[in-house]
Amino acid sequence: STGPERVAAVWSAPVADAIAKDLTGETAESFKRARSRLDAWWQAWADLHGEACRATRVRGEQSDELLSRRMLCLDRRFAEGLALVNVLKQRDDGALAQSPEAVDALTSLHGCSDTEALLAEVAPPAGELLGSQVERVRALLREAKARFDAGLYKDAEARASEAVKRAREGTYRPVLAEALVALGRVQEHAGDLKGAEATLTEAISVSEGAKTDALTAEAATLLTLVLGVRQARYGEAHAWGKLAEGTIHRIGGSLPLQARLTQTSGLVLYQEGKLDDAIAAHQKAVELFVKLEPDGLALADAYSALGAAYRGGRKAKEAMAAFEQALVIFRERVGPNSDLTATALNGVGSSLMLDGRFDEALKLYTQAHDVFVKRLGPTHFRTVTAVNNIGVVLAEQGRYADALPYFEKVVKVREATLAATDAKTADALANVGMLLVELQRWEDAAKRFEKARGILQGYPLDHFSQAEPLLGEAKLFIAKGEREKAVPLLERVLKLCESKQGFRFDYTRARASFVLARAQRSRALAEKARAAFVSFGPERFKRDLTEVDAWLATTR
Repeated sequence: STGPERVAAVWSAPVADAIAKDLTGETAESFKRARSRLDAWWQAWADLHGEACRATRVRGEQSDELLSRRMLCLDRRFAEGLALVNVLKQRDDGALAQSPEAVDALTSLHGCSDTEALLAEVAPPAGELLGSQVERVRALLREAKARFDAGLYKDAEARASEAVKRAREGTYRPVLAEALVALGRVQEHAGDLKGAEATLTEAISVSEGAKTDALTAEAATLLTLVLGVRQARYGEAHAWGKLAEGTIHRIGGSLPLQARLTQTSGLVLYQEGKLDDAIAAHQKAVELFVKLEPDGLALADAYSALGAAYRGGRKAKEAMAAFEQALVIFRERVGPNSDLTATALNGVGSSLMLDGRFDEALKLYTQAHDVFVKRLGPTHFRTVTAVNNIGVVLAEQGRYADALPYFEKVVKVREATLAATDAKTADALANVGMLLVELQRWEDAAKRFEKARGILQGYPLDHFSQAEPLLGEAKLFIAKGEREKAVPLLERVLKLCESKQGFRFDYTRARASFVLARAQRSRALAEKARAAFVSFGPERFKRDLTEVDAWLATTR
């Protein structure tokens, strides 16, 4: 049958109308967006199918072997599209609400025209039995991807796990690598970082042995994210990033793989405090994603990451511009109630914070939080980030008692979802401790700092997560009148800030300098800290400036 005939058998106006019947509100609007893009995707598939045939049968410019490889690629894309259509036919409200993201996540058809990549693929398995076993695994993987992209995460994990199980029963290693990468992606998204790390490490080992280089690069890039961004294990993350980079080079380059790796590297560099390098990486990622799809969701995500890097450098104007570019794309592609749009709202809120526009930021953070809870659940890391952001605004407004439940919730979720030794949990505990100091609940504060320090015992002494508990304990000592005990702790904090770029390092340095000024009764140090807070933005750091000015007014 021809390409259009195959498409008409699975996707047509009657099929779409049946899905759309009786839909209302947000769900109807979301599916309307998805429908138009799915129409375009299937039309593009049919066009490529016809072009592949003509290139060999009519113009004679393509070998039978390359035609076979192109048709195999198109068959896989067809099956992937069909899997998504079948999910949409179930008319699950959540899946239909997320259908624009699901359509956008369909694997690009461009790969089916990449001659070099097609010929470099590992040949499909020989033998009817083995071939059928592999196809059953890939059918499960298509179902898992369709459900993951549609927001049915538990179903996706169940199918990916079953695919791994069945792939282990066979001998065709490339399909096991595919299944492991798929499962690792689901685990990372769910916040199962221990599971994701183990799964992706195995995926790389299997993929290397099977010589499926693109899968190796994909798995190594995901592992870079899991270790560097989610767990602050920077050295290990960069090592896996180098492996991904070398593998991409070995296959002659891949724009999608290079774009994702460049963005992931930028995220790690940002977390690491290498701000100039992070901004450069994110700018490059934006350039690459523009070449891939100038109005795609991946580009919007890249703009969001660039905005965060600019924000870290206190470049409020540039940050706001990047986040707003992301918002334009997200709102157009997936609508106002997508978790992707909410992520960009978080970014705009953080830019407003730089200008001291706390009430406006709080409104956006709250909107983002509500979307995250609805779309991702209360324990997802994006939801937790929004909870933390709300707490930060309240604390900056001096509403410590109001902020405390938000920070305590962050601790509770991180303790339940991350490894017992995760630095992010220590950061959250230190934030709670800081509020408790302000509320003069000194014994409770001491317990939080002690617990945070215990978590960080396995980390290098120069790991920046050590700073906040040390600073908190120093403030506690001063509050209790034990100034001499605070000094060595503060000297360690200032040492940790050396050679670091970015707002969080500069801000920590200024805070530590002021606390040290209080410990040593040094007006010069306090004036230095005050100048830093003014340079950051007097409206944003009004609380800090008020505290410094009050101390200077009473100290001679």
